[in-house]
Amino acid sequence: MLVVEELPLSNKLGIYNKIKTLLTERDKLVEKKGVQKFRAKTPDFLLATSNHARPLTLEKADKRVFFYESPMRRQSSEYYRTLAEAMKTEAPAILYDLLQRDLSSFDPKSPPPMTAAKSRLLYDSMPETEKSLQELVGEGNAPFNRDIIHMDDLRFALGTSSTRNQRFDALKAIGALQTGQVRAEPGNPKSPKHRLWIIRDFDRWKNATEGRIVAHWRGI
Repeated sequence: MLVVEELPLSNKLGIYNKIKTLLTERDKLVEKKGVQKFRAKTPDFLLATSNHARPLTLEKADKRVFFYESPMRRQSSEYYRTLAEAMKTEAPAILYDLLQRDLSSFDPKSPPPMTAAKSRLLYDSMPETEKSLQELVGEGNAPFNRDIIHMDDLRFALGTSSTRNQRFDALKAIGALQTGQVRAEPGNPKSPKHRLWIIRDFDRWKNATEGRIVAHWRGI
């Protein structure tokens, strides 16, 4: 087991990827000055603590990290003196209690339980464009009250705070589906073609006709 008493703050995936590598690879090559290279066993378990609500950035599909936020707040000096003394004699009792835990239903291959703290951390780890899109869809103000939007709808809503690639990635991240090319005026060969995005009620729209898709998009 590897214990990290204060996890380095990071708003990028670098720290997370290093942790993931440590936990997935059985050993790593160690290089030190003046010492011949050697391979060392990686830890099976990493326990890290932090005083920050967002100590690291997670991947959206993370299945490795269990994140728990303790409700405990800073106590008086006397509390910690009493605790330190108690630990000298009560540690065996704590160990005994842990050894009596029923682990018969524990599956080491299943993802860790989702907690409210991890749910918040996953949300905070999202790119800003994706968070903004989720809020727009959730609030349901026009034109996001419709199931189908144009990329320009998102661009106008976000202003200059995002790039086209970021908007594209955000739409894919929420599971939006892109339609084939449709004409703004179905049946008119001179009408410009568009690719629209289905942002909800996918089963209803993925096989819908061009006319139905365009009519819904235009609010007709």
